[in-house]
Amino acid sequence: MFRCLGPFAALAGASAARISMEDADEHLGFENSKNCPADQETCLSSSCGGSSNFDCYNSETHQCISGSMCRNQVCEIGEIVCGGACRPEGSGVCCGSNNASPTSQHWHTTSENRQCCQGRCGGGGCEAWDCDATTESCVSHTSPEWSADNPMACAVTEPEPTGCPTDQETCLSTSCGGSSNFECYNSQTHQCISGSMCRNQVCTIYEEVCGGVCRPFDTGVCCGSDNASPTSQHWHSHSENRQCCQGRCGGGGCESWDCDSTFETCVSHRSPEWSADNPMACAATDMSADNPMSSSSWGWS
Repeated sequence: MFRCLGPFAALAGASAARISMEDADEHLGFENSKNCPADQETCLSSSCGGSSNFDCYNSETHQCISGSMCRNQVCEIGEIVCGGACRPEGSGVCCGSNNASPTSQHWHTTSENRQCCQGRCGGGGCEAWDCDATTESCVSHTSPEWSADNPMACAVTEPEPTGCPTDQETCLSTSCGGSSNFECYNSQTHQCISGSMCRNQVCTIYEEVCGGVCRPFDTGVCCGSDNASPTSQHWHSHSENRQCCQGRCGGGGCESWDCDSTFETCVSHRSPEWSADNPMACAATDMSADNPMSSSSWGWS
């Protein structure tokens, strides 16, 4: 079977119509209509072989789309195939399996507000159904709520909160934008703290953030760069007796390490003792009698 879509379809009085083989022979001068005109493309009715039927189409206005079960179909540019019909792209969702009959696919316009669900798959395709895109979620066979008595079910979802109660404050998950996630907190007992890489976090008013964790305020030191991942920060309690050191800085942050706060000093890249072989080093301090931090000043022998 021969069908022509595009400029030659004007013979049928439409911009994209079908004409018979006899019409093609008579009006286009084909003795045997087995090929499309030179300025049109060929769309075989099946991409799996076994059929000589085809459509002709103008590639400037139309396209050959592979639909379900190897069926090819000519649609306008800007359209997709669902259930054996051309649908405007971006105007809805196509639910159902592409490996099954076109009648098993269902088109839902955006105004219907539906989402596609997929369940168990077998030789005949996959279980497919749809739920409300706002108030429901798909209960798949991998979900704890799934039941063999109702294998294609929808579960009612709790609406996502859009804001905090009037007696609480809002802490956006990031101070750099790009996210609508937030936490609510009581400003009398908690605070919203900006941690590393723009991450905000709710802690009590007696805490600070280090390494993505709330730490009791003034109970230790936080070593590492604020511009790097929280995992690059390390918390040292006062009992560990550590001091933070910072070295060269680049696009990925600054070199950071720690030394003993009593017996060592940080050897930075500005120090005469610095070496490229050991760029993040600690140097022993002078523990002489003149040094107030020496062992003698602490009564050590």
